[in-house]
Amino acid sequence: MKEIGLTLIILTVGIFSEWVLAAAPKKLCEAPLIVGWEYWEPFQFQDKQGNYTGLDLDILQAVFAWTQCELSFAERPWQRLLIDIQTGSVDILLGASKTAERMESSYFSQPYRKEKMALYIRAEDKDHYTFNSLEDIVYLPFTLGVTRGYYYGEEYEQLLKSRAFREQLVIVARDKQLYPLLLQGRVNGFLAETYFVAYNFLNKDNSKQVIRYPLPLYESDIHVMFSRKTVSADLVTLFNRHLQELSVKGYLQKIKSKYCADC
Repeated sequence: MKEIGLTLIILTVGIFSEWVLAAAPKKLCEAPLIVGWEYWEPFQFQDKQGNYTGLDLDILQAVFAWTQCELSFAERPWQRLLIDIQTGSVDILLGASKTAERMESSYFSQPYRKEKMALYIRAEDKDHYTFNSLEDIVYLPFTLGVTRGYYYGEEYEQLLKSRAFREQLVIVARDKQLYPLLLQGRVNGFLAETYFVAYNFLNKDNSKQVIRYPLPLYESDIHVMFSRKTVSADLVTLFNRHLQELSVKGYLQKIKSKYCADC
């Protein structure tokens, strides 16, 4: 497990220089806190220098820079991490949705971002469609790319009961497959998470061949999870206080904008 990269420390100190004179908070952790993570750009990954970065990890480390707590990192599959947070084998998980079941074994931070699903189409087709709901696709010769096992909202779940809608779907194993399928004309549109598409494709496609269609779909709050076995409620309260300061001072949005300016 690696320490937080020097570059990130310098960046964090620069961003938060106005806080340097503030009184140091009470230290609430004696040993380094173990952050469970799974490779998932743009939210959680390591850069070429081995630094832990991504939207979720940048926010976490920016907040913890002011708690006097050290972090260490453990990469594991998501389903394993959900078990480890219950047992206390890891202390922290990121990118989590709040559920009643998870609240039995974990504290949850205030939400720090939204998970948003959106419809993407080719820019040249933007005047060809007028969608007021996802159901409108059923009445058109429209093939829709989706990723197996993903949740796109209740409307999508209800539409899956329709054979006509299911026959319009092109289902892939990984969401990175969807963008090329659209450019190749093998689908007319696809559903995907907004930060993922912006970071992996839209930010790198100077020709602007794909656009996000302005159709409201599913969105939900995303939180940090803390194991009740190893983390105190006081530390979660401190985390939330600094997270709020990040937001009020505009730094939270600055971090988010590195990965998607309009998500």
